[in-house]
Amino acid sequence: MKIILAALEKHLFPERFPFFEKPFLDEAEFLKHNEGNCDIAFQNIAFKLKVVKLSLNIKNEQLRQALSYLFEKQVDCNYDWQQGYNWYELKSILCFFYIIYSPENIKGF
Repeated sequence: MKIILAALEKHLFPERFPFFEKPFLDEAEFLKHNEGNCDIAFQNIAFKLKVVKLSLNIKNEQLRQALSYLFEKQVDCNYDWQQGYNWYELKSILCFFYIIYSPENIKGF
């Protein structure tokens, strides 16, 4: 189970996709039918959960709008929205959310 960025965006910014229901339904089905058979798929799911948690912990509406815009630009410049990726190919996205979520951890800026 690879990460598709178009689908991930719906989890990251649910306020922009009000008709998107039952988040993580595909992941739940995958986990039901694959008991320990695919480590990379489990790591991909863990990556999604980590990034979504970071995104949803940002409550400021203006910051979330800016975050959504910057996320779209990052994907447009560096990735393909419909291609499947493994978690290690998307480390820059995780770093992006870590920086936005906790800027006090960045020294020297």
